[in-house]
Amino acid sequence: MRGSCRDALLFLARKGELPIIPSRVRTWWHKGEEIDIVAIDDTGEKPKLLLVEAKWSKVSSSEARRILDRLRAKASLLPVDKAEFTYVIAVRSVEDNLELLGDEMLITVDTIDSISREAC
Repeated sequence: MRGSCRDALLFLARKGELPIIPSRVRTWWHKGEEIDIVAIDDTGEKPKLLLVEAKWSKVSSSEARRILDRLRAKASLLPVDKAEFTYVIAVRSVEDNLELLGDEMLITVDTIDSISREAC
């Protein structure tokens, strides 16, 4: 899922459908904490980061909220100053209605599959 999600993010960035155009994309680990995908746009005055947690499973909106909240907590561990963050959860699906905050995005497996077909 992580590789497919990374490809989908790069495709969406090229289409202008993400808040950043990443110059680097990687996985991040620190003292047992991991962020599946960190996409970085450091071309401006202030770095912009897109942080992604990828799951294969179908999740409830409360599980999705917990995942996004943990992603926010992990962001505080990143060695960057004054960055703008966008938090993304990539899942098979969300069982019920998930309310996203302004700096959050949801990507589903259907979206990734659709992008894969469009990119080919």
